[in-house]
Amino acid sequence: MTTLAKKGVEDKKTNCELDIEVLPHPPYSPDLAPTDFHLFHPLQDNLRGKMFDDRKHLETSKPTWMTS
Repeated sequence: MTTLAKKGVEDKKTNCELDIEVLPHPPYSPDLAPTDFHLFHPLQDNLRGKMFDDRKHLETSKPTWMTS
C-alpha cells in the first residue's frame, strides 16, 4: 500500500471516529465554474483564426478592450 493510500484509509477512519459525513462532489456544479470564463471567452473569440509570427507580435496585438 502506498503512502497516499494509507493516508486515505486514515482519513476515512478519522471521519468515522468523529462522525463526519463526507458529501460527494458533483461532477459539474455551476457555482464552482471558473469565474474568469467571461474574460477568456471573448479573448478566445478574438484570437480565433489569427496567426502570429512570434510571441512579441502576439503581445503587441492585444485587443483594445484588454487595455481599457
